Amino acid sequence: MAAPSSPNKLVLTVGPSVVGGAGIQLDLQTIAAFGLAGAAAITEVAGAVPVTIAEDAVISQIASALHAAVPASVVLHEPTSAVIDTFVQTKDKSLVVVDVEAPTDAAWHCASIVVTAPASDAGADVAKAVAALHNDRTAIAVLEGRGTHSLDDIRAALGESVQQVWLDGGDHLDTIEVLGRYRRTMTPDNGDRFVVDVVHMNGDVFAFVSRANAGEIGRRKFLAGALAASVAADGLTHQSIARAIQFARTANALSAPSAQPDLSHSTWRRLVPPPSPQNPHPFVSYLISTCPDLWKSYVRHPFVRALGDGTLPKAKFQRYIIQDYHYLQHYARAHSLGAYKSTTFAEIQAFNDITGHIVRESSMHVSFCESFGVSLPEILATPESVGCGAYARFIMDAGAQGDVLDLYMAVFSCLIGYGEVGMWLRKQIAAGAAKLDGNPYRKWIEDYSGEDFLAAVDRGIENLEKRIAADPPSPARLERLVHIWKTCVRLEGEFWEG
Repeated sequence: MAAPSSPNKLVLTVGPSVVGGAGIQLDLQTIAAFGLAGAAAITEVAGAVPVTIAEDAVISQIASALHAAVPASVVLHEPTSAVIDTFVQTKDKSLVVVDVEAPTDAAWHCASIVVTAPASDAGADVAKAVAALHNDRTAIAVLEGRGTHSLDDIRAALGESVQQVWLDGGDHLDTIEVLGRYRRTMTPDNGDRFVVDVVHMNGDVFAFVSRANAGEIGRRKFLAGALAASVAADGLTHQSIARAIQFARTANALSAPSAQPDLSHSTWRRLVPPPSPQNPHPFVSYLISTCPDLWKSYVRHPFVRALGDGTLPKAKFQRYIIQDYHYLQHYARAHSLGAYKSTTFAEIQAFNDITGHIVRESSMHVSFCESFGVSLPEILATPESVGCGAYARFIMDAGAQGDVLDLYMAVFSCLIGYGEVGMWLRKQIAAGAAKLDGNPYRKWIEDYSGEDFLAAVDRGIENLEKRIAADPPSPARLERLVHIWKTCVRLEGEFWEG
């Protein structure tokens, strides 16, 4: 394990040595992964007959650990009042408390507090518990929902106060329909039941939602230790919370259901975990998490909303569909370039299959234009817009200068984004917020929400995940892939306007 990069910053973990020491070991390895020094005090030794350590012995361990420094952050697992009293004077420090009810008495004098506390099984009680934790301190509260909840329960419980909601795979609730479909396709027996941890900080609320069959101990301990270490390393900020949640998501993905937590996470150098039954799309989730607002502005664009309810002006759709026809020619060329750069028959076939799908899609565009009074010769006579040309050439440049993965990344936002738009519009139609009957754009909606196109999206996600799992990117490589992704998501969003 690498030496701490900030050895003067100490994180102390105090709690029982459970599951062969997993609780304490998870904390210590997580602390080390954040480049900090770690120390531990044992309150209980697990076994056939658990042995509780006397309070004075626990206090002695704490005193020994703190002989040289006051901790920058503390993790307390099920602390007694005597253990809590030990830290009453640690003002201006960060304190993490795990598995206790929210502290509300005046005995807690920490300038910043991170709290993980259990919430009741009822979904509504999660929100109530978050509200109860708000006080004048700089505080983070992490509430664990006991039992499981449906996504509807979680949405109702968290309400409008939630700024970010993360699933263990990195999805944002209410944002990524197409990944929900893919997950159900890959792991049909998983169901949509979740356990929720709510992170509350200075009036901002985040939620870390884990699937019900994820490793329970790993999920809880990883998150607590990561919060303590991240806050100690970088201070109490939104970025430090996001970093801790990302660490916990990755660790959770590596821990198989019904198995002990993966203690190797802190020394594991992959930046993105491999696909698992709990999270079959870790890389795609990571990509979307790098630009959630940009992604949402693309797949929930006003153009999309107006198209769904049939109010989109005819001239605007005409302009879009003509430019999209030009774009599809470049999109098909890019996939042919992918086939040229491929080194296996399977890859060549995959790119050729997508090219064939694009050719069929272009026929839809011609039919659409003809229904709006625009013939194919008129389409061909219409010059490419600046936005269309810029986007198409960025894709071709990415593919020409890079390898197959660079090219795949350049075309991926179009594939998954239109699948997301199609599924979301179907959902809006079911809710009465969009319509098919009497909608002049009905055929467009049906095509992009149809099984043929969505099956192609599923294959695209699967192929990308397999590529990343087989050849995990280095930090520099990942940064380039994310740059390509973000650029294409931005250009896709701008393309709606022609």
